[in-house]
Amino acid sequence: MLGQDTKIGPANKENLQSPRCLCRVLVISVAAESSAEYVPMMNCCFLAESKRVTIDALVLGTGESLALEQATSQTDGVYVKPNLGQLLTRVGSDALTLEDALLQYVTA
Repeated sequence: MLGQDTKIGPANKENLQSPRCLCRVLVISVAAESSAEYVPMMNCCFLAESKRVTIDALVLGTGESLALEQATSQTDGVYVKPNLGQLLTRVGSDALTLEDALLQYVTA
């Protein structure tokens, strides 16, 4: 923990006294990132950080999203870029398993 000699500024004192995450935002990205979007995205990120909002990102496009990586890192969020082939296989197999499990309740 903090020693007696540790000096904490007003902003840091507030962060220690209140929880980090009061709310979360999930951003789902399906398109490639353009450089024109970087500055507006970072402005949103800075605002979210100042309001203690955590940004999580699910990137489904083909490339990485540097702005979303930075936003999630800066706000203690989660950045996920799943392998779409594995994801679709999993969703499909779960759907089939669920269908089999529900068949016992269907009457003809």
